[in-house]
Amino acid sequence: MASLKRKIEDEEEEDRFLKAQNRTFNGLTKDKEKTWKGKFSFVVMADTQLGMLKQDKSWDEESEFLRKAIHHINKIRPRFVVVCGDLVNAYPHKPKEQEDQVKDFKNLTSEINDDIPLVCVCGNHDVGDRPTRATIDLYKERF
Repeated sequence: MASLKRKIEDEEEEDRFLKAQNRTFNGLTKDKEKTWKGKFSFVVMADTQLGMLKQDKSWDEESEFLRKAIHHINKIRPRFVVVCGDLVNAYPHKPKEQEDQVKDFKNLTSEINDDIPLVCVCGNHDVGDRPTRATIDLYKERF
């Protein structure tokens, strides 16, 4: 499947996909978050796994599921969103498929309102069943 048209620039990716540094996430700090007034909610998602249903040949259905989830996320306006692994289906040993799925995942999730931080945690499909330094570094570079 051809990758969705790229909507975001590389610089914007750095801001959209929060990266852990020194065991914290920029924008989600104790000083900033220690008091909260009003309602508080967050969203936890897992196994968005673009490519799962058609064995990495296409991921239109999974993309539509994710679009619907993003629509609801933007409606409820949680404080942050965490995706707990298996963002894509293709394993690192299928680099072309995984790269295309990652691009589409990023394009889709770029539709989450900018003021809702997005934290992506890796799963075995993202770094492999036996992660290596190379697969972990690639994941860290992407997310």
